Amino acid sequence: MSLTAGVGSLSVSGNNAQLNTSRTAGTGSLSVSGNDIDFSSIRNLEAQPGRIKAGFNFHYRYIDGYPTFVGSSAGLTYTAAIPTHQAHDLIVVFALNSNNNTIPVAPTGEGWTSAHSSSSAAPQPAGWRIGFKYAKGNNETVGNWFPATRIVVAVYRNARALVGAATQDVRTSADSIHYPAADPLVTGTAGTRLLRLGASYGSDNSGSTTTGHTTRISTESLSNSGAPSISIKDLEVPPDTSNAYPAISTSVGVTTKTIGITLGIGYGTPPLTAETESFSTTLNGDALARTVLLGSKGYRAELGQVFVTYASLFSCS
Repeated sequence: MSLTAGVGSLSVSGNNAQLNTSRTAGTGSLSVSGNDIDFSSIRNLEAQPGRIKAGFNFHYRYIDGYPTFVGSSAGLTYTAAIPTHQAHDLIVVFALNSNNNTIPVAPTGEGWTSAHSSSSAAPQPAGWRIGFKYAKGNNETVGNWFPATRIVVAVYRNARALVGAATQDVRTSADSIHYPAADPLVTGTAGTRLLRLGASYGSDNSGSTTTGHTTRISTESLSNSGAPSISIKDLEVPPDTSNAYPAISTSVGVTTKTIGITLGIGYGTPPLTAETESFSTTLNGDALARTVLLGSKGYRAELGQVFVTYASLFSCS
């Protein structure tokens, strides 16, 4: 649909709709309601023979309940099968290299973001990394996290980015995995699912029960598994429960090197992001009040993939 000259307006409602609009010269208004609406809006201001152009692409993302655990997998090498997932699911990977203190590397070009990485020297050197990404569909892969020797994967739905920074407790000689308290930014963030990622060098039971938590995946669940073992556990914390993020320990039954890491996932949807760019230009010609007299050259400015928040498009309370 095109709105030309003076003033125009446009109203759209419906579900699973796709809309392209353009407005030329004058001004216009736009209101939209419905679910799963994709649309683009282009505005052209033409002063022949030059042109200034800006394009905007919008995508509505919806909330469908609190974060829920979807599925998990594990591997005794640098990769694992991908659990069942769908678009916008949060995929979390914990990869450990137990051969030396080289930190595993996330697969390049596959959308992974590193949430935490560290290493520890002898005895029992190790390197580890936690990464995450949002699924673009139902056919993502874990990829190869070289040179990991253990890997665990968990998928969560209706979850936005990890909150705050990871906290960790590495002990060279202990009979328990010590999970530290969460980063202060996690506390009071309108509800969080707390992740506990653990490793035990001398035992195959890092997934042993931690009070109040649910073990989602551990390498000891695989056949032919053995020490070291790694696991992912979680705990759903109600909103504004400031005292529910404490340090906690889980016995592994032997004295060995242990690693405990705590992370938080906030409620919501994947964050909306936009690419930004700054530029400068010089127009050839005389500039008058509300008038640009262009010469023979054309000029164009483009803004791509600009996302807006829900309140900008829908009535919210």
